[in-house]
Amino acid sequence: MILQILQATCFTSLCLLVWFETDAIVEYGKALFPTFFDKYNTLKQPGELLPQFIFRIHRNSSLFVKFVTKLQACMYCLSFWVSLISATILTNILFFPIIYIASILLYLIIVNLKTHLEK
Repeated sequence: MILQILQATCFTSLCLLVWFETDAIVEYGKALFPTFFDKYNTLKQPGELLPQFIFRIHRNSSLFVKFVTKLQACMYCLSFWVSLISATILTNILFFPIIYIASILLYLIIVNLKTHLEK
């Protein structure tokens, strides 16, 4: 059971790292669907990652689109839903709070280590 909790925690942290710290989704998207990402290439500002871009582009959209956009751009919101899904699939739903908190802590530790190593 502990191994399953650790697996769900690492999966959630990996999803957060890929979404918030890299442009991996955009790079794979450009390789697989180049015409779909033409708008992203023309509207992206230098140094802007995908979550910030999505939030900026959909700022004046409908209420539902704003809600979904904020869920994608917020680390705690996205971690909640990914933790809930991974807890449901990989473990028992009762372990969701442990997975949620541990995945946020692991994500923040990795990000802090990354910033300290880059200095």
